[in-house]
Amino acid sequence: MPAMQGAPGSTFGGNDAAATLRRAVAGLGLAAWIGLTATPGIAQEQSRERIADDNALGDLLRNRTIHGVYSDGSEWIEYHATDGRSAYWDGCTHPGKWWVADGKACYRYPGDPSHVDHCWFIYREGERIEFVYSPDGVDGPVGAYSLQVEQGNPEHLPLNTSDCLSASAQSASRPHSSE
Repeated sequence: MPAMQGAPGSTFGGNDAAATLRRAVAGLGLAAWIGLTATPGIAQEQSRERIADDNALGDLLRNRTIHGVYSDGSEWIEYHATDGRSAYWDGCTHPGKWWVADGKACYRYPGDPSHVDHCWFIYREGERIEFVYSPDGVDGPVGAYSLQVEQGNPEHLPLNTSDCLSASAQSASRPHSSE
């Protein structure tokens, strides 16, 4: 995400990439607010469960690819390798690291200009995985959620390198598996 989360020395590619990443992180706050105002009735109708146990959370993410959407409608994909590496796609791929700590899924990306960890509370609502970024506690708005969860890395997202020549290049297409 999740939500954006690395291989030492890799970057997203210049100042354009840093600006795009900053916009994406800033967009999460807006997306979270939109999600809070747009879906309160839905959360009450279905059973929603926070995954707070670190082992259960690791099992939920490990060796899985999540196709997701932020509350603002922008799509993303993230592969969670068994060794803690991740590959996050938002038009191009960003290598990173993921881990579970204190009941949260955390991500770090070496090209992130803010140099901060992005940690999310994780909820399940049916088959949907919800990502809540809330520095003030577990009851924040949903900032992103899964559209599909797949075993392994069917999109073949690269774990060690970025395919981002420039984050401002809008011609990147969604990766597809070679089935």
